[in-house]
Amino acid sequence: MADESPKWYIILADERDGPYSTQDIQYLVARQRINGNTLIWQKEMRNWTPLCEVETFLPKPPPEPEETSEKKPASKDRRRFPFLKLGALLAGLGL
Repeated sequence: MADESPKWYIILADERDGPYSTQDIQYLVARQRINGNTLIWQKEMRNWTPLCEVETFLPKPPPEPEETSEKKPASKDRRRFPFLKLGALLAGLGL
């Protein structure tokens, strides 16, 4: 049975290298062997393109939070100490 996953080629040390699977490319990025400026290509692409411009490798946005019809009441600490966060920030800055 033939492997149907996309085969990617990259420019590494000024030479074409590959083929790599999508998972291989993600592994190389995670290990900082390549980065968003690395040129990448596969047969469906017209030109070599920086990795950061290839949709397959763009970070996925976090899912939208579910909206509920009922509002959650503010915590007691928030109501009683509205400047607690500000005080912690100023203390952290040494002010």
